[in-house]
Amino acid sequence: MRVVGDALVYEAVTCAACGAKVREDRPRCLRCGRPLVPAHRQPARHAPVRAAGLLIGCLTIGVVGTWNLERGGANAEPGTSNAERGTPIREPRTPNSNVEHEPGTRNTERRTEGDVIAAFDSRRHGAAAYARGELDAALDEFSRAVEAHPEDAEALNNLGQVLVRSGRAAEAIPLFDEAIARAGDRWAYHFNRARAFAELQDWGSAIGGYRDAARLFPDDYVTQFNLARALQAGGDLAGAIAGFERAIELAPGEPDFHLSHAFALETAQRPMDALAAYRRFLELNPGAPQAEKISGRIAQLEGRAPASSAAATP
Repeated sequence: MRVVGDALVYEAVTCAACGAKVREDRPRCLRCGRPLVPAHRQPARHAPVRAAGLLIGCLTIGVVGTWNLERGGANAEPGTSNAERGTPIREPRTPNSNVEHEPGTRNTERRTEGDVIAAFDSRRHGAAAYARGELDAALDEFSRAVEAHPEDAEALNNLGQVLVRSGRAAEAIPLFDEAIARAGDRWAYHFNRARAFAELQDWGSAIGGYRDAARLFPDDYVTQFNLARALQAGGDLAGAIAGFERAIELAPGEPDFHLSHAFALETAQRPMDALAAYRRFLELNPGAPQAEKISGRIAQLEGRAPASSAAATP
């Protein structure tokens, strides 16, 4: 953990259980749900939040390079963020007929040891293909994993993520539903389903899904940010502003949170509050590609430029 200005910026550590990169202050890994035992520390970065994995931008219409629930690239356009992307696809653990069923899952049909091993192999090959960006291969492997072991919540979730990334969000939602039915305490499954609904611009369902995810991890800043953006897209501007403020409270050092907050405040006709948010964004990320445009907007709000000039847009 270190200080940037007056904000605390947490570093990332690698979970020893599954390899996810997770913020150092979390008691549990958001990918595998196990108590966080760091394997090693990753250097913190200042860039805007990016999401895990690769899926198309949710609220940029058409939303976890891998973000693994921490930070990533720095080239977003003003007002966009890829923090809505899905959670990482993890390599499966060593298979056996006991551990492959996630804690708290339903087991309506006992699979044979061969089924479990076949599903494990397909999940492993699918995760490797996904990491290489080979979506067709990943889709084939995860489909085989679900066919071999349809009770495996993780395989259902993984197949759903690849379908969303392939532009087939509507097909993914039943898979996330089934994963949640089998492991309803997994934050990632609720988050990924909400993101799929957002891909379809079904904002009511997306909002409900992000709220379900937030109930499981109320202090997760990514969920709060995505919920705020879904609320804004769904027309609840007051709720969105409150959501951005909650995300900023949880992660004050994330520049994109302040930028999205500023745009929402401008839309709500609160120019002085927006001005403060724009300034904070530039303090945290002075080298942002959109810095010149944001500086121009600040000048307009301060009365140093013609008010008729085009404002920055989300």
